[in-house]
Amino acid sequence: MLKQHRELSMSVRRTIENNEEAGIRPSETFQSFVAVAGGHRELNFIERM
Repeated sequence: MLKQHRELSMSVRRTIENNEEAGIRPSETFQSFVAVAGGHRELNFIERM
């Protein structure tokens, strides 16, 4: 995916912020998004390393 085509919705941003405040690691947050979406290909963003 091209960088300009990757966007985070406000609900995803809020989830990430809430998880950060709760001390949940970014990799665990990303894996929860993958599980909800039904796979990596279904997400409109990628995990940044």
